[in-house]
Amino acid sequence: MFCLVLALEFVRRAQREYDQRIVREWQASATRMTDSAGKSADEDAALGLKTGFLTPLTFRPTVVQQAIRCAFYTVQFGAA
Repeated sequence: MFCLVLALEFVRRAQREYDQRIVREWQASATRMTDSAGKSADEDAALGLKTGFLTPLTFRPTVVQQAIRCAFYTVQFGAA
């Protein structure tokens, strides 16, 4: 019984760390996208061109990331 509780807490911790990792990866890619968009907008402004509107970036996990999160949840639910 004690080992089951330890395993459950390990899975919970792994899920939180995985969630943080995918958010960090998304933030890094969003930063790269905005940096490259910002440079081109600055260049366009320097040339006197009309700059386009930027759309807000939203976080959406991929299907694979969602499947991994689902597996974590399934193990948690089964152990509980």
